[in-house]
This record gives sequence, structure tokens and C-alpha cells, in this order.
Amino acid sequence: MATAWLDKVRLVYLPARTSHKTQALDRSVFSALKNYFRQGTKALASFTASAAVNKRRFLYCYTDASMLGMSARNIISGFRNTGIWPLDPSKVLEDPEAVLESQALPARPETPPPKPTSRHGPRC
Repeated sequence: MATAWLDKVRLVYLPARTSHKTQALDRSVFSALKNYFRQGTKALASFTASAAVNKRRFLYCYTDASMLGMSARNIISGFRNTGIWPLDPSKVLEDPEAVLESQALPARPETPPPKPTSRHGPRC
């Protein structure tokens, strides 16, 4: 961490149990990609009702879906919605699910005090 600091690299730590809220691509790009891919394969299924989607058709559908789903707009939206860019920690810290999860953690048990030993040493 010292080397990063000296090289003017600022590290950002994400709060515990919030990674599902801070995955920018999961929250925008991949869901859009999945929806566009479903639409494309659904349209193909009507052409060949008895045949499965073959590799070539899969690639056509995936290419079209990725061009639509992985747009700059979707990527930027994901980072904005998670509060990663522009930086807005409140997007995660003020989320009710994140707060509930952190409050639900059990308290750390206390370490019991050591047992007294006899003056004569252990019995073996």
C-alpha cells in the first residue's frame, strides 16, 4: 500500500458484504446483454421450430446482443448506479439491504479467561 501511495495510486476499499451492489457490469451490462440475446434467439426459434440454435446462429445472436448490451451508455450507467463513478459511497452505504446485512452479523464471541494452573504443575 505504501508503494501505491508513493506512486499516487489511491486504493478504494469496498464495504464488506456489498459486492453484489458494487458490480457495475452485473447491474447494467450483463442483464441488458441477456435480454437482447433472448430476443434474438426467440426470433430465430420461429424460423426453425424443430432445430436447436446452432453455433453459427448463436454467434450472430450473441454479436448483435453484445453490440446493443455492451454499449458505452450501459457501461457508464452501471458505474453511476453503483456509485463507483462518479464516486458516491452513499449508493451502497445507504442501501437498506446493505445495512440490514451488516446489522445481522453475530457479535464476536469473547475469548474466555485462562484457567488457573496448580502450583504443582500438570498431572500426567
